Amino acid sequence: MRNRKAKITAIDVFFVVLVLVSVLGVVARYVLTEENGILAKTPEYTEAAISVLITDIESTSSKLFLEGAEFSIVTDGDEHLSEIIADFSVTPAEYYEENEDGELVLAYHDAENGNVDCRGALRVSGYYRNGFYYIDGETLITAGMTVTLTDGKVTVTALVTDLSPISKQ
Repeated sequence: MRNRKAKITAIDVFFVVLVLVSVLGVVARYVLTEENGILAKTPEYTEAAISVLITDIESTSSKLFLEGAEFSIVTDGDEHLSEIIADFSVTPAEYYEENEDGELVLAYHDAENGNVDCRGALRVSGYYRNGFYYIDGETLITAGMTVTLTDGKVTVTALVTDLSPISKQ
């Protein structure tokens, strides 16, 4: 057996430098990112319009969703005051029923006496950052989530369909 000494070649140095440059690139990217790093923007305090859909409620309850009415948005036990921006649109509630062939078909409740679906928007204040909106800086609101709306007289579950910051002019 021979004793061989390890020799450092130019290729070894090249790979060590390549690894160091890669690590430095990852660190620099993390430190300088707009999300977490020193270039991160502070959240902007703004008002937002939260579009909601309330399905299958009594038609008498739908008369409470008028412009200027105040409702609390309840998520995770926290209540946040909001105001209705404009009257909610009210349509007969949709449901599915089976026809004579056994197929499910879309049907609607009676417009006068049946349940209704309500669509409208609420104004809230909070922080908008990186595509997310936080009511009062703490409660995350995103499209697709369900929230509870209450005014003390009625409590309903609503689907958040859209969220958009209201620009100040």
